[in-house]
Amino acid sequence: MSQNTDVLAYMKKNKGITSMQAIMDLGITRLAGRIWELRMAGHLILDYWVKVKTRAGREAKVKRYVLQQKGKK
Repeated sequence: MSQNTDVLAYMKKNKGITSMQAIMDLGITRLAGRIWELRMAGHLILDYWVKVKTRAGREAKVKRYVLQQKGKK
């Protein structure tokens, strides 16, 4: 499987993906690059900021990418 295929499958199964999830679960370190390629291939991928806790207990914002299924809003 290609990284793009892995990212698509992950988003379908888990309702989205963050960079840390891509690194930890898929071994993909350049998620934004894969998202760009998927968008160029015609996939509608939305993104939004979510708040997460850091290892130090602080709050940080990260992008979460969500695959928009055709025919759904």
